[in-house]
Amino acid sequence: IVSMKRVLWYIAVVATVCVGLAGCGPRKVDARLAQVDDLANAGEADSAIALLQSIEKTSLNEYNSRYHDLMDIKTRDKADADITGDTAIVDIMEYFDDEGPDEVRGEAYYYGGRVYREMGDAPQALDYYQKAQDAYPQDQAFMKGKIASQMGQLFLELYMFDHAKTKFHEAIHHQKECKDTRGVVLNYHSMGESYQWLNKLDSAMCCFNEALKLIDEIKNNKRIKIEIHTAKIDLFIKQKDFDNALQEFKHIEPYLHENYISNSTLATAINIYTHKKELDKAEAYSNRLVDTGSLYGKKFGYRVLAHIAELQKNSRKAKKYNDLYKDCIDSSNNNASRKAVIHQNSLYNYSLREIENL
Repeated sequence: IVSMKRVLWYIAVVATVCVGLAGCGPRKVDARLAQVDDLANAGEADSAIALLQSIEKTSLNEYNSRYHDLMDIKTRDKADADITGDTAIVDIMEYFDDEGPDEVRGEAYYYGGRVYREMGDAPQALDYYQKAQDAYPQDQAFMKGKIASQMGQLFLELYMFDHAKTKFHEAIHHQKECKDTRGVVLNYHSMGESYQWLNKLDSAMCCFNEALKLIDEIKNNKRIKIEIHTAKIDLFIKQKDFDNALQEFKHIEPYLHENYISNSTLATAINIYTHKKELDKAEAYSNRLVDTGSLYGKKFGYRVLAHIAELQKNSRKAKKYNDLYKDCIDSSNNNASRKAVIHQNSLYNYSLREIENL
């Protein structure tokens, strides 16, 4: 009887272990794929892609085969490769919605958002981002902050500034929780831009100042610092406070010769030099702006160059730059018309999704 009890106890233990293994085994991530994920998260996208390509998909079970597909999109996105039109993401999301643990389900929906954002479908991207937010566990503050930030940027593109501001505030909350100072700084900057669009200039200035308080805590901060000082200068100019604008300009003037300076900072510098009547510098930076290839940069640069030529009473140069400026206006009007249609469609589609969600 004792022997039979032992046999029955042994069978019960083995059965329990087998059930546990049957449940966990198929859903356990292959060690090589876990290493691919670690490399991608560490910013070593090329190494992650090379390792992923060395893994034969046919040797994997269904769970890991789908995870391989997810890592393929993730590593290409990290390497700044084209992920538009990647229809595999729909199957990946559907699979992990049923089979994946919360963190993997969240990551699948996050990359669904990334793919559709790259495709220009903002409403669908927002929908997937929200599902990712809901899927990630509460302790995943870094990803929750990252997703909220991307949603804020999409709302900015849709001119939905109240929604954008709310998302940036949410992103900052999560990023403070996980001590992601770089994320906090970037989102204070973006939230300030939202307030600017809403014409709440004092709130915008507070956001820019909060960002600058933290800027020295992050590495490689020079570009970000220049962009925030540029935003403050533009805000002072908008308020016709040229004394403070000139004071703020001292923070960026020493770096204007650097190649990484953005078009917006160049345009701000041109405004300042024009105000100071330093036309030689305004002309030099306008020429640099029209060489960048940006249509809006060219338009602004040609307009300034035409104005300077008129002040110098050089009618030939003035006509040349005015003609080039008009060409840019025609091109930008065509672009604006196309963008307006896309924007209205996106706004309408997002409104429909909001109604469906309600």
